[in-house]
Amino acid sequence: MHRGRQFFTLKLSASCILAFGLIVSFTLFFWVYSQEQDNERIAFERRAQFRVAMVKQGVANALEALRVVNQLFATNGTVNREQFHSFTQPLQSRYPYIEAFGFHRLVSQQQRSAFESHIQIHSPGFTIDDMVNGKRVVAPVKPRYRVVEYIEPLEGNEAVFILDASSLPYQDEAIQRAADTGLPSATGLFRFFKATGEKRGFHIMMAVYKGGPVPQDVNARRLAVIGYTVAMLRADDLFDKIFAPAETIITTGLDISVYAAASADDSKLVYGPTGTATLNNAPDLHFLWYFGVAPRPFFYNIDIAGTRWLMRISALPTPFLAAHSGALFSLLLGLLATIIATAYLQTSALRAQRVQRLVAQRTDELKQVNQLLINDIKARKRAEEDLQDSRSTLRKLVDHQESIKEDERKRIAREIHDDLGGVLTGIKANVSVSIDRTLRAGQVADPLLVEAAEQVDTAIETVRRVISDLRPSVLDHLGVWAALEWHAGQIEERTGLQCICNISESASMIDLDPERSTMLFRVVQESLTNVVRHAGASQVKIGILRHKNAIIVDIRDDGKGIDAQQLLNGEAWGILGMHERTRHFGGELKVSGISGKGTAVLLRLPLE
Repeated sequence: MHRGRQFFTLKLSASCILAFGLIVSFTLFFWVYSQEQDNERIAFERRAQFRVAMVKQGVANALEALRVVNQLFATNGTVNREQFHSFTQPLQSRYPYIEAFGFHRLVSQQQRSAFESHIQIHSPGFTIDDMVNGKRVVAPVKPRYRVVEYIEPLEGNEAVFILDASSLPYQDEAIQRAADTGLPSATGLFRFFKATGEKRGFHIMMAVYKGGPVPQDVNARRLAVIGYTVAMLRADDLFDKIFAPAETIITTGLDISVYAAASADDSKLVYGPTGTATLNNAPDLHFLWYFGVAPRPFFYNIDIAGTRWLMRISALPTPFLAAHSGALFSLLLGLLATIIATAYLQTSALRAQRVQRLVAQRTDELKQVNQLLINDIKARKRAEEDLQDSRSTLRKLVDHQESIKEDERKRIAREIHDDLGGVLTGIKANVSVSIDRTLRAGQVADPLLVEAAEQVDTAIETVRRVISDLRPSVLDHLGVWAALEWHAGQIEERTGLQCICNISESASMIDLDPERSTMLFRVVQESLTNVVRHAGASQVKIGILRHKNAIIVDIRDDGKGIDAQQLLNGEAWGILGMHERTRHFGGELKVSGISGKGTAVLLRLPLE
């Protein structure tokens, strides 16, 4: 009964984790699926916009080329055929989608005879003709002709050379718009004379005005027109050559149609498949579990020199496995994780009872161990408290010893000064009197007396130095600042070590109590002693200043630098003593050194 109840509980737990895993797996699947759909749409729009940008750039280049040709006539006025050929040939090489460049000159009835005579010098037999039913016929009398004077390349375009283009009605609207605005103006679609089949193209016209600049008034512009520069483009060839540099990158999976109208009219289709047959005839992909829809077609209106064209870009369907492998992978991964978690829960539940018994046993053992640990921690705390008490007692003892040492130094210095100093002074006086009497008697002083006088002077000087080392009187009478300057001078005089002592005005105004004064003097004294004995330095600088509520002492030499190992060495008694003196007053002492660059001692002494 107990085992059956355990199995039932396990089954319920497994069912819960299984249900939760399935919910999470399918939620993750649909989320990743939507993200992939969004990424596919964004990628499609980016590619579509890239192609639109190429078309806009290509059209802009064609218009710029036409403006350059127009500027040739506006600037020079008269342009011969060789100049026109030389000027337009590089433009055609640069922009291969421009079929030809031309110039239509306006010729009045009065100018016709002279114009034809001029043309026949280079092209015998040519007259101004009209195009009637696809054939050239001599143009009748008209008030004005719009003659195709130049066309490059001429080869293949002979049918329109010296043709009156005003006989072509599809150009009338574009011609009028170009004359009125001064801007490039495109014609509607028409069949080129040299084209075959259903290939169609269009012209972009731009008026050339007398005198160069475009007049501001519409009527003035109409009167100033002397001709038109023309760019001839074949519609399908235009887009083929614009897209050619990046064809393999931007066409894969895209269906692009261009209409020479503002709407998707198949009769105006100039590029791409007719209608939407490509999308409707997509292969059956149900066996690849394809669902969802391709991104919506991208429509864009293109301005072709004053006329509106429409680009329609759509994406071809993509198999589910190719487009949504991430979603499928996340689903499979979630299902696998769910199965593993369910199996793990089943295994864990079977072992739960045994583990519980083991836990109960271990708990009892841990309680015993825990009690032992508690007892051990208490013992360690007691030992640590005893150690702290011992350290405190030791520190008090050290402080007491320092106090006794200073008192003893004062006493010894005073006794040496009073007793030994007085004796030596008396001996010197007696020897000096004896020498003086001998000299007055006209005799030569005994050399031993002279030598004794010199030895007494040396002894007196030694006594003074010992007294200063034990307890300099200047420290008690003039204060610590004067004592430090005096001691630095003594070191420099005795050893030749250059000692620079700089006490700031803010520090010198502080009147330290005797204990702090003694501590400060002894730390500086010990530091200078170490420099003399161990540093091998030529200069030491002592800087003292006040910072907030503390005295800062900075001692730096240019010697060989103390080794880091020496600082860790427990036998550096002098430095240890300096630390202990500093800690007694709550200060901080740092000793650092760099090999070859000297040693620095930094002391911070609180004023309270």
